[in-house]
Amino acid sequence: MELDEFKAQWQNANPTPKHQSELQQMTKIRRHPQLKKIKRRLVIEIVLLTIFLLVFQDFFDGPQKPVWANVLLISGILSSIITNIWGYIVLFTPIKATNLRTSLKAYLQQLRRMAWFSVISSLYYGTTLLLFFAANLSLTPKKYAFIAMMVGFLLMMVYFSYKLWQNHIQRIKDALERF
Repeated sequence: MELDEFKAQWQNANPTPKHQSELQQMTKIRRHPQLKKIKRRLVIEIVLLTIFLLVFQDFFDGPQKPVWANVLLISGILSSIITNIWGYIVLFTPIKATNLRTSLKAYLQQLRRMAWFSVISSLYYGTTLLLFFAANLSLTPKKYAFIAMMVGFLLMMVYFSYKLWQNHIQRIKDALERF
């Protein structure tokens, strides 16, 4: 679009007037519908993981498992909870810089760190979950095949998570390139 066309469209735009309270509601990050969905998902995940952390000893025979399996599972659950809390903080704490370009660059860096931490945390949690349930099993060829299938499923889920993060990051990169 040429600059003259853009100016003409700007001049011809007839925006509907907004009240001050309406404008304030629109600019509040916490009110954004997409962020509300993400917040709900993160809260549900944190609550479910916390419940699982509290009951896994009783429900899944934790005392019969080796101590290392219990410790790994607890650390995997905690890493997942910490990742979700960090994601929540990143989403709801906007970066305030001197201009939009600088803010986007800082957000992109934060998003990259978050993506790697999230993917590694998911892989770690999935691995600890598999190790916990596979501990003390007498392994047969069918069980080996099932575990291999679960490892394949875990790797596939981690790959999809990675691709999803890369799509988010690419959208921010595209926005930066348009400046």
